[in-house]
Amino acid sequence: MSTVSVLGYNLKKKKNSTAHHTAEYVDIEKNVVLRRGGDFTFVLQMSRRFNFDSDYLEIEFSRGSKPQLNDGSKFLASFNKDGSVGDFSWAGGIQLGDDNKMTVTITIPVNCPVGSYAMCFNTAGGNTASQENVVILFNPWNEEDDVYLESPAERDEYVLSKTGLIFQGSYKSPASTPWNYAQFAEACLDTSLRMLDGKFLNSDGRSSPALVSRTLAEMININDRDNGVVWSKWLSQGDDPKIAYGDGVPPNLWTGSEGIFSQYVWSNYQPVKYAQSRVYAGALTTALRALGIPARPVTNYKSAHGTEAKTIDYYFDGNGDALPDKTSDSIWEYHMWVDAWMARPDLRGDFGGWQALDATPQDVSTPSSTMVTGPASVKAVKDGRDLPHNTKFVTAEVNTGILHLVQKDDDLGRSFAVVETNLTRVRPLVATKAVGEFKLADITEEYKYPEGSSQEKAPATQGKGSKPRNIQFAISCADNLEYGSLCVFRVMCTPSSYTTQTVDLTATVQQVNDFGAVGRTVKKFKIEQIIDRKEEEEVKFRLSPEEYEPFLSCDTKFQCTVFAMVKETKQIWMGFSTQVFAPPKIRCRVPRGFQYATVGAPFSMKLELTNPLTIPLTELNWSMEGTGLIKPQIIKDSSTIAPGTNVDKEIELKATGRPQDRTLIVMCCCKQIGEMVGIALIHVE
Repeated sequence: MSTVSVLGYNLKKKKNSTAHHTAEYVDIEKNVVLRRGGDFTFVLQMSRRFNFDSDYLEIEFSRGSKPQLNDGSKFLASFNKDGSVGDFSWAGGIQLGDDNKMTVTITIPVNCPVGSYAMCFNTAGGNTASQENVVILFNPWNEEDDVYLESPAERDEYVLSKTGLIFQGSYKSPASTPWNYAQFAEACLDTSLRMLDGKFLNSDGRSSPALVSRTLAEMININDRDNGVVWSKWLSQGDDPKIAYGDGVPPNLWTGSEGIFSQYVWSNYQPVKYAQSRVYAGALTTALRALGIPARPVTNYKSAHGTEAKTIDYYFDGNGDALPDKTSDSIWEYHMWVDAWMARPDLRGDFGGWQALDATPQDVSTPSSTMVTGPASVKAVKDGRDLPHNTKFVTAEVNTGILHLVQKDDDLGRSFAVVETNLTRVRPLVATKAVGEFKLADITEEYKYPEGSSQEKAPATQGKGSKPRNIQFAISCADNLEYGSLCVFRVMCTPSSYTTQTVDLTATVQQVNDFGAVGRTVKKFKIEQIIDRKEEEEVKFRLSPEEYEPFLSCDTKFQCTVFAMVKETKQIWMGFSTQVFAPPKIRCRVPRGFQYATVGAPFSMKLELTNPLTIPLTELNWSMEGTGLIKPQIIKDSSTIAPGTNVDKEIELKATGRPQDRTLIVMCCCKQIGEMVGIALIHVE
């Protein structure tokens, strides 16, 4: 009898991808993508009928340049005489068929290290290597996997959803921008796997979603000098973005992860420029979902930065002007990170579920000396527990008190008194996208107990020096004001007694960016207000478009700081309100009037944008991304848009891949306004 050998194989890519919930990866020709804990069934064409008594078949899975059986980078599945798998607990079996074919089924262990494996079929007649690699991912559908997620709706949202929302704006006026995760795109899967290789993560590490997720968070940023994916850059007030970001892409111009990861691959894995927390959150969500770990981007409004202290202290002189040299920490208008879902068998106690991961480089994390936070158990953050990795840091971000201290007249100005303000706490809102809906979900109570509850661990925000509150003050401004509208900051003064009182109010309106950096002063006001008996009074500070438009930039908001003193009682109060503007929307129109497309057929789309200002929009940059519709691209446009006029821009699209609904995301940023967004859903037949 001749020696048996493998003449050919059929890895049943379509059938396996359906069973493993990886059908979206089918466009990646060089890989068969599977999930651990599932059955892998394929057909081998043998040189003759296989004889279990005299023949042997060994199937080898190997990962890396020097795979070894003893370190978990190589696995063998050999078969017994009854057709069952013998070695290394890879269960399964063989069924013989006609025409010398045999069907092989292997059950991938639920704790298998994730990664890309070469596959080889070994017989006495020789070795036959598969031309396709087998990529093994985590499995949220398998109850024994540490990333198991019970809810089908949540699996659809946090594993399979290819587009989503990341929230910005302010806690009073949250605004969202769409993001193309594109986790099934070849460049995104390739980069996610490469990040594990870049850290030389061993097999035990690759089996653990906690260690894999931390590795991805480390490798997304470049600040650890580990050949990561994206450079970070923040500007100081007054920096020219055109110059600062001239050798890359401004962080607010990215519309999705495919453009970032594709550029990383095309450039032979050179880090991409530039990113801030929105980009890091979007890219990390992509990498986690690509490897099968449920993930969601999270926005923490009024986020404490650079501290594990219980309070952040802001110092002011007797006129209410800030003393920035005395304050080292800061409050960001918002900050994004990622929640990843997993069990935590490495921690003692019930700390599984959502884990906070922050790839944005901030402070060095101990003990690893890397710029990454997490995975920090959200349950531990809520309870104020000090657990690995960096739960104290996340707790401070969502639960730090704020003290405002005003310089006293005595002791040569070296003493400060705590004053009453409208801001006493970080964390008015923690937000993410709702499951199955394009709207905000408030997840604050997952991170923190309700304000004033017995469980809340509230830092002290009032101390010695606070005066009796004869008058209650409150400051506000419009939610998401349209550009070109009158900007009004309102201070309500509500007395608690029937006596007439006089209040001196000083208001300063300044530029401020999302990271708390204060810029130029736009306008100052000084008002003396008589509060008559117990009648409520409203004081208004107005800014016309002509006054504020010259101070606009792509990330500028306007913060009004009000310093109030009651002459009769010496009560002092400080109030802060930030005016956030709603950028105009880009209108996406298909010339023929309906947004349908056919696979392989080109079609055009018109983009329309209106300038709402009384000054021109200049230095326009466009970006667009839509997996299966258009390659990610950045277009620098030297044209301007005159006040009150429209610009029309036509782009060419072509649907590729499988028939399904696809999403196009378009972004335009200019010198005066940032993140003008358009989104179009295209039904591809």
